[in-house]
Amino acid sequence: MLRKKHDQGLSQARALYREKNFTQVITLLSPQIFLYRTNAEFYSILGSSCLYTNDFGGAHTYLSRAIDLDPQEIRAKTGLAVVQLKRGKYTEALQLWLDVLSVDPNNSQAAYGLNYVRNIQEPENVPVELSSRLKKELYPPTGFPLKPIKMLSIVMATILILGAFMYFLYQWVTAPENITREGGELLLIGSDIPRLAPGGMAQVILTTSQINELLRSSARAFDGFQDNRVRYYTNQILLSNASEDIKA
Repeated sequence: MLRKKHDQGLSQARALYREKNFTQVITLLSPQIFLYRTNAEFYSILGSSCLYTNDFGGAHTYLSRAIDLDPQEIRAKTGLAVVQLKRGKYTEALQLWLDVLSVDPNNSQAAYGLNYVRNIQEPENVPVELSSRLKKELYPPTGFPLKPIKMLSIVMATILILGAFMYFLYQWVTAPENITREGGELLLIGSDIPRLAPGGMAQVILTTSQINELLRSSARAFDGFQDNRVRYYTNQILLSNASEDIKA
């Protein structure tokens, strides 16, 4: 039960970190240091959150602990390299970025950091002001937030459900009537028959849906032996811009 509670707490911290709620991450994890004292990911997330909130002292402490627990913890090393750069410890920052590249040769933060330090004109131990550009390029990535992804999934699912509902509704509305009166099958015109004439003049201009409704009304009236209404509906069709196949 205790392990499950720990897993839930760390999962919540991961989600908050992805959503860039760094202060909430710190509030959530700080009281639980004793419980996670041997968990490198815990210290990596906590230390990176401190880095994003400009708590460089806390970041140094927690990220160093994460690396002690797991020397392959890339996020912690990229974060600690930024702390060292901020303090003017260029040699230490370079070594951390080189360590990262030895594990992940395509790591963009480490590659950018190496190139940046090589072009620094200031001597060692001169603190570096971290501009917005430097933070964007060097800080450990947070990953994609789950909330927008979840919302997109919900929207897509809703669209699919509505699309399926509209399709079945259309199939039900346009389905032929079940006519029992002899001869009524002539009024059951399939959906493959064009409803509108390609051109020409007509006394009554109808849309496809209006023609379909007249056909359904004719079928219902015919099956109910309402022949006068059948004549009315069919005359509307004959005077309209319906196709010749429909009129026939």
